[in-house]
Amino acid sequence: QPYINNYYIYTKQISKIIQLISRLRRQHYDLVIDLLDNPSTTNAIILRLIKPTNTLGFRKNKTNKYSIEVPLPNKLNIHIVDRINQLLMPFGIEPSQLNQKLEFHLNQYEKDQATNLLGSKTQQFRFGINISGSNISKFWGIDNYSQLIKYINQEYPNFEIILFYTNSYQQYIDQIPTELIYLKAPHTDNFNVYAAMIAECDILLSPDTSAVHLATAFDIPCIALYTYSGTAETGMPWTPYKTYSKTI
Repeated sequence: QPYINNYYIYTKQISKIIQLISRLRRQHYDLVIDLLDNPSTTNAIILRLIKPTNTLGFRKNKTNKYSIEVPLPNKLNIHIVDRINQLLMPFGIEPSQLNQKLEFHLNQYEKDQATNLLGSKTQQFRFGINISGSNISKFWGIDNYSQLIKYINQEYPNFEIILFYTNSYQQYIDQIPTELIYLKAPHTDNFNVYAAMIAECDILLSPDTSAVHLATAFDIPCIALYTYSGTAETGMPWTPYKTYSKTI
């Protein structure tokens, strides 16, 4: 929020897309930057229709052509943050010389909401466990999570466990043995309040999803679970960036 003047939401409806392109064309942009490091025909078409004076992006293929191009770093061994930072080079900015800490800004209302929803700590440390990823392939399995909660209950009684999950995972939560000790994070439609609840944790375990990067922004030690194909197209996993973490 501190770094932007305006934002536009892309909705996959023809009428909405036409309205969006019309609004963007009226801005008469001097420069549009394409942050995607994968080829996108949709991006290419939209950029042509917006008609900015200049475009900036990674050198990818014949579909995605820009007036200013940056070589695409090796996706198998260069982290996504470091790849995107290479787009600073045409501005005469050396990325390695910058403060590269990730940020996520919360206002006081959002922080207060999170504190009210979670309440005060019942133990010395608060261990957040997020079970929900972007799709079911990232789900570790309720038996694994139950065994983990049981282990923490037995071996680390000074850890309070907070379970984060979306409504679609309620059926799995109902299968957790009733004798296990944990708290359920209240659901909220406000992503920033959810982020603020993550910020209340002292450690987080999560599959590959936005919670991993919130933990990075808030300097929370993170255990991150990944499925990994290792192809040149997908590149390396989007692991926690330059923060204390364990990636499995």
